[in-house]
Amino acid sequence: MRMIKVVCFDLGGVLIRITQRWREAAEYAGVAILADLAPDAHLQDEQFFDDFQAGAIDDEKYLRALATYLGVSLEDSLRVHNHIMVEPYKDVDRIVVALNEAGFVTGCLSNTNLSHWHDMGNSGRFPAHKAIQIKMASHLVRLQKPDPAIFQKFEETVCASRDEIVFFDDSKTNIATAASLGWQANLIDPTKETAPQIVHGLHRCGVQIQLGT
Repeated sequence: MRMIKVVCFDLGGVLIRITQRWREAAEYAGVAILADLAPDAHLQDEQFFDDFQAGAIDDEKYLRALATYLGVSLEDSLRVHNHIMVEPYKDVDRIVVALNEAGFVTGCLSNTNLSHWHDMGNSGRFPAHKAIQIKMASHLVRLQKPDPAIFQKFEETVCASRDEIVFFDDSKTNIATAASLGWQANLIDPTKETAPQIVHGLHRCGVQIQLGT
């Protein structure tokens, strides 16, 4: 096993607390869904969400499809979409900063979309994302996890061997792909605080960091 050079994070479910269900996102947004939607309707139940994250459709087409799906106005569909991302997990920004200061390359590999990407980069709500050095997103490279091609593109971008990358994701499928490629992959439980899980995974891979106060 080589020494770790790169620490790569998924965003939603690892650094950012998100909801995976439309009704919950609507509740956060204060929007009443008028369509007959199942209580557990998942974000990816409809193809338009995956298409948006893949960069295959633009904001307007996506929001119109979402408005129809939810039975709400175009303005309310944007409000619902903007409330999929809830808040950053506690202390994850401190982990990223500590890794940067220790000389590791930090990166993210995320299935996301243009509006969320803009929010992460410009709202000031997500300092861990701002601190990450190498950022790769599905809508930018037109590839999505768990396709091995997006993992390989990240490898090429950071110029690291596969066993020099440690990876954190909340999807078993994505973790399985990363592990099959030789990455040191760690599954995160998004229902619990993620910072302790990340620190434990880093220690398991031989990475010791000190979090500043």
